[in-house]
Amino acid sequence: MQYLLRPGWVFVLDDDEVARKHAEACLRRQGWRVHLFADANSFVEAMLVQPPEAALVDIFLPQGAGTTIVSRLRRNSRTSRMRVVAYTATSHDDRELLMHSGFDEVLSKPGLPQDFERLLPAPEAVPD
Repeated sequence: MQYLLRPGWVFVLDDDEVARKHAEACLRRQGWRVHLFADANSFVEAMLVQPPEAALVDIFLPQGAGTTIVSRLRRNSRTSRMRVVAYTATSHDDRELLMHSGFDEVLSKPGLPQDFERLLPAPEAVPD
């Protein structure tokens, strides 16, 4: 089977190192291969080269809003079907707005391991 997206990989974009490392630990435990990004520019550049199967995106970033990034991903034919989860410290009241902006789900920080499992289920086994 030919994959358009890089199977088994998830990109995590968050400017907060503690949040990135927590997400990484939870996702790796589930079997994901994880690539971490501290800034939006490097995240977007990597997406253009080899998009992953899924992404976890912070909402408030120094270089731009996560909602702008997800909108851009949805307009790109290579990433339009990728599972993208908002990773946010904002209230649950913003969930509907975030879903409307293009996110598939919303994960409140820091997130429990079972939250990661529910919103970004373990990837299917794929060859290296």
